[in-house]
Amino acid sequence: MSIKPYLDGIEFDPETLRILDLVMERVSLTLLLERREIPHERIAKAIIKFAQQGERDPVRLRERILQSMAK
Repeated sequence: MSIKPYLDGIEFDPETLRILDLVMERVSLTLLLERREIPHERIAKAIIKFAQQGERDPVRLRERILQSMAK
């Protein structure tokens, strides 16, 4: 699953984009398995927000996103 449709002109280097795509896929799968319906756009915007703040570790990004989705 690609995060690119949700970037709205925000640019990241290719390695960061690869990480963001991976996180998008993993978060979406986790939410699907938990039977939680959260729009992909909301997930993507949260991922982008944390990436803009400098987070690049896929495990920490995933955990931060899942925590933010629980609120």
